[in-house]
Amino acid sequence: MDGAVNGPCRLLLAVSALTAATLGCQLLGGITSGPSLPSGGTSNGGAPSATPIAVNQGGLSLVLTAPTDGAIVSTFSVKVAGRTAPGAAVSFNDSIGMADSRGNFELEVPLDQGLNTLEVVVSDAFGRQLTYYLAVTSQAGP
Repeated sequence: MDGAVNGPCRLLLAVSALTAATLGCQLLGGITSGPSLPSGGTSNGGAPSATPIAVNQGGLSLVLTAPTDGAIVSTFSVKVAGRTAPGAAVSFNDSIGMADSRGNFELEVPLDQGLNTLEVVVSDAFGRQLTYYLAVTSQAGP
């Protein structure tokens, strides 16, 4: 890769292999933790891994405990939960929340029918920012 990244890939600071494949991007190596997955696949025969997603960048960390990347739900919303810096702002597309004094956060995020790419942005009081993209599919009926 020559460092030139175009389209929606340009903003990817950290992304799982499943989300990268969904967006047609290459995984930016060394940023996310955990094993690399084959393009468009998962590590356990098609079901998303239950292992929390951990991302560290520029002194800021994010651990997503729910949902898993590639999750398929039967509702029009999903609970996103995890840990980051205490008091950090956490946003998921248009939904905004704050981490508590221990860094925990939980937010219900609306979904459209089909594949949804959630842009997770964490910002702390020092101006540091971390971005992660998470794929969730809603199979809720109309």
